Amino acid sequence: MPSGRCPIAQTNLRAFLPWAVGLFGDALVPTLPDVMTQKGRCGRIFLLSLSAVLILSALLWWSAHRESRFVSSLPSEERFVDSTPYELQSLSPLIPELPPTVRELGRVAWEGEAEMIAFDAKDSSDAKFDVYLMSDTGGPVVCISCDVPELKGRNVGNPAWDPSGRWLLVQVENEVHTHGEIALPILVADPSYPGFGVSSSLWVYDTQTRHFHLLYEIDGENGIGTLHPHFSHSGHQVTWARLVGSEGCMGDMEIMVADFKSAPEPRLENTRPLATETKGEQRFFETQDFRQDHVLAACTPEPDQEHHFMDLCRVDTRNGRLERLTRRSGQGAEPGSWEEHAKFIDNQTLMYVSSRGYPSPVQECEIASAEFMKWLKTDVYVQDLSAPETAPERITFFNEPGHEMDCDCSNALASDFSWNERKQSAVIFVQYLNWPRYLPFPIGFEARYFILKLGSQHDENS
Repeated sequence: MPSGRCPIAQTNLRAFLPWAVGLFGDALVPTLPDVMTQKGRCGRIFLLSLSAVLILSALLWWSAHRESRFVSSLPSEERFVDSTPYELQSLSPLIPELPPTVRELGRVAWEGEAEMIAFDAKDSSDAKFDVYLMSDTGGPVVCISCDVPELKGRNVGNPAWDPSGRWLLVQVENEVHTHGEIALPILVADPSYPGFGVSSSLWVYDTQTRHFHLLYEIDGENGIGTLHPHFSHSGHQVTWARLVGSEGCMGDMEIMVADFKSAPEPRLENTRPLATETKGEQRFFETQDFRQDHVLAACTPEPDQEHHFMDLCRVDTRNGRLERLTRRSGQGAEPGSWEEHAKFIDNQTLMYVSSRGYPSPVQECEIASAEFMKWLKTDVYVQDLSAPETAPERITFFNEPGHEMDCDCSNALASDFSWNERKQSAVIFVQYLNWPRYLPFPIGFEARYFILKLGSQHDENS
């Protein structure tokens, strides 16, 4: 290298230096007392280069920030329709009075004619979820798992009531984990948290005796996790998704069904997986509801259907036959959207959450980065199954700019909810995120509960 030249000067900076010197020279000269020496020249060029990098980074950040806010403010591209007899009567906040250490709300249960709302929430003291009970007006809560010695230090969550309101299904983290290495999203440090259910087994809580009973234990040989348990509407059976593999975006699952017996001790009989065939290599099923001989599930039955573009399916428990209720696979001419958390609200009507109408540019479901979550926006819809050719009717507008329900955030996720038939109402778990699309994680997060009450022309005519 010729004498008197700085290594950094070997980069192509000549075109940049005149502009940078004119802009920053006066400010930098006082800090470079040795500016006329070789050392001084190197220091000045280094500082000028660093300043250029910082300016360029700031410009790129501002451009990405503006683009992110622009995308976040886009209205839905779908046409809103009035396609069912149902209409929103009210949407009111439900505010539980929580212990000061509880920081994160989770999944909810109010099925059948249950008086109390069950929900799981995370305690910051041990970073584990417990299950609580509260009234449908909010206020004081009661933790049913916090003081149970055998459940200490374990996640307990994803509650689901039986129709009578006596029995409550829950997922409970195993005392000893039985899974191997699993890819997790950047925001999830614990694979056994209730939304994932890895190394978790199926238990039931008896509100009369206040005891927990193990119903189905995951041991690694019979699966690696339990997810989304539900009682049938008759109360005589239960269903859940059993995780049998961790391959792919959200794992490999199968639908489990069993008969529930309450005496002399709670137990399951005739436990079996449904032999449900799909066209893809992996089976993705998340059980949502169980009416008569049909389990309602989120699913990906089409070839190469990505797990974040999911459909709703109805599976016959007698023969495992699968019927697609929505067509949102992202394959061929079908648009791709997230269809999940579905419940029967009468014999021919579904309520569920969907991301339809909002952009989802991430085509590949890759769980480690969970890039698709940045773009996910979901609201509540009602679908008339007797008229499958009609579009579903939208009930909430958490993501619609300018609407009175608008979350004023980057994306709202209407997540888990539970339908109470007696009160014609649902309790809804909604997550509000402030997630600039250029960042790998959100910079703001808040979870809220709402009571959503529906009215119907059936009621007016009765």
